[in-house]
Amino acid sequence: MSETATCPSAGVPDDELVILPNDSFDGSDYTYEEVGIDEEFESEGDVESEDLEATLHSLQKLSFLLGKGQKSVAVPEVRRQREVLDDFVRNFCMTYNLHKTLEVFEVEWFDAKEKGRVIDSKLIMVPDEYSRSLQLTNILKRLQDQLEQQSVVAQCRAEMLEKFRKERNLHRMHHNRIAQEKNKLVNVIKVEKAELFTEDNPLSPTYKGPKYGKNSMTPVSKPDPLISACKINPFHEARISVTDVRGYTLKNTFRGHNMSVSNVVIHPKKPLVVTASDDGTWRMWGLPAGDLIMTGEGHKDWVSGLDFHPKGMHLASTSGDCTVKLWSFEKSRCIHTFADHTQAVWSVSYHTSGDVLASSSLDHTSRLWDLFSMKCRGTLRGHVDSVNSITWQLYSSILCTSSSDKTVSLWDARSALCVQTFYGHKASCNHACFDNKFSNRLRGSASV
Repeated sequence: MSETATCPSAGVPDDELVILPNDSFDGSDYTYEEVGIDEEFESEGDVESEDLEATLHSLQKLSFLLGKGQKSVAVPEVRRQREVLDDFVRNFCMTYNLHKTLEVFEVEWFDAKEKGRVIDSKLIMVPDEYSRSLQLTNILKRLQDQLEQQSVVAQCRAEMLEKFRKERNLHRMHHNRIAQEKNKLVNVIKVEKAELFTEDNPLSPTYKGPKYGKNSMTPVSKPDPLISACKINPFHEARISVTDVRGYTLKNTFRGHNMSVSNVVIHPKKPLVVTASDDGTWRMWGLPAGDLIMTGEGHKDWVSGLDFHPKGMHLASTSGDCTVKLWSFEKSRCIHTFADHTQAVWSVSYHTSGDVLASSSLDHTSRLWDLFSMKCRGTLRGHVDSVNSITWQLYSSILCTSSSDKTVSLWDARSALCVQTFYGHKASCNHACFDNKFSNRLRGSASV
């Protein structure tokens, strides 16, 4: 019995079904041919490409129609109709706040309409000139308000600009001041460095190590002392009579300076007096006649301080040109100038031995000058403001300074260190001096 196999096919009628015998299903009795499918796919591709082209063409046509329609749409124009006469009157009264006039007009207007004297169809239209004039008036008022607001804003901006300009000038002034102070400090540092390398080394060794086989040290050399050994004050045992100054009267007036006189010193041995002036000169006068003996010219600014050498052959002067000058009466000229101070020099004082000179300056320092080597041998630092005066304690190495920082200080010239500082003044200290009889007493200090 032969078996058959069927292959169901959806949508195929039964009369078209092919019944294959089971013994011939191995496929040996069939021949196969190659079926070309490229033509089918090509036809399907052609259809798809045609559909795409048609779609693009329709989109382009639609966009063209839409663009054409947009161009053809006209922009609506707003036209303003002329106002009716009563509306014009109402608007006019409201614009200028004529409320009473408007009330009277409303009463008479509606009264006339009720009585039939006014017919709406026969109302006169206001000409365009009046409406346009009212419209332009409103525009002008609005522009004037805007102009006023902008004027206020511009005024505020101008005030702000002036404020910023003043702040700029203030900051520029502070910047210039700080720059000047910086340059001044740089110059001070340069001067101090130069002095550091030129001054003798105060820490130089004075002893050498012991030689081989010895256990002791012997001094080799000693540095020259800046100030010789202190002597006994001759005024300590002296009896000085008290003078009654109430009996003093004016005897003579010396005239010769062109400007104010700033200092006066008396010669230690001869009846001579020297005056310093703001005209940049010092003058020597003979006592008691007041004859002019000598005039010293050389300072470039006012002369502030003077002091005679203990032997009376030299004079030291200080000036606003930052210098200290030594004058020789024998040679009638300036023999040396000390220019290490960086600001005006106020005062000068000779030591009792005549070998050391001290000066005080506006640069907050005092300096000790060796008159043998003509060099600065020490700088007294400690005051925080101008040092206005300096003086020696008789026959000792103690100095006294008064300063604008409201203090008076005592210094040891051998070590250039401050020994004692006195506080109590409430303003600048201008001068201080010692009691000649009691050399351990500070006689007084003057303050502003």
